[in-house]
Amino acid sequence: MFDTLIQQSKPAKVEAVLGHWYYLHLTKSMVISQPHLFVILALFPAFLHSCMLLLFRLHSTSLLLSQRIPLQLLHSCYSN
Repeated sequence: MFDTLIQQSKPAKVEAVLGHWYYLHLTKSMVISQPHLFVILALFPAFLHSCMLLLFRLHSTSLLLSQRIPLQLLHSCYSN
């Protein structure tokens, strides 16, 4: 399959793809994306129940019935 793709492609396109492999673009992007994903997932619980973000969302968005914040959650923000 790989040989068929090389035979049917133009030389400039094959050189471009091989250039990405030569300069390790794929490896570098994976090395960068793994810590980035770890940081996002590590910080997610801190922002999940953040009272400041809940109050910001309450004041900044139009509250439709499907987007209402439960009163118990807001009460927990004020009781702390």
